[in-house]
Amino acid sequence: MDNRDWWRTLGSTFKGLIYMGFLGATIWGTWYFAVHMEDIIKMATQEASKAALEASKTGSDDFMKQMQKMLKK
Repeated sequence: MDNRDWWRTLGSTFKGLIYMGFLGATIWGTWYFAVHMEDIIKMATQEASKAALEASKTGSDDFMKQMQKMLKK
């Protein structure tokens, strides 16, 4: 094995280890989501409803202020 083959083998080994890490992270993430799916969806739904409620409160307040200004004129 000459010098070039040794470097190519070493590079391929590192590349393979990196790909195995990505594959492991993907498999772990899929497993974690499958096990905790209900909790994740419940948490996301609660956050979305809080954000929608907050947006509707500020939106209606601004709308009411604008209507009051228009009625005063």
